[in-house]
Amino acid sequence: MRANIVTVALIILILAAGGAWYWYTQRAPAPDAAGGPFRSEFLEQYRYLKNVELDVSFFSEPLFRLLEGTRSATTSPAIPAGRSNPFVAP
Repeated sequence: MRANIVTVALIILILAAGGAWYWYTQRAPAPDAAGGPFRSEFLEQYRYLKNVELDVSFFSEPLFRLLEGTRSATTSPAIPAGRSNPFVAP
């Protein structure tokens, strides 16, 4: 008898938690002062970033063209190599 009461109470608790979760997830978000679901600070940032223009003319300047990248990894022969890998098959 006691096990039945605990089982029924557990089922009621699970149903109540499921109903609360369903009710919470079905509510629509409240609109902000602008009348939409987006906050105004995000819209301001979007408008600012939308108008950004990048000046890439420095790629064609002679000083930039003179720059050289590293062609290979630099190794120093003065530093001795560590011990061999013990997991590599001989």
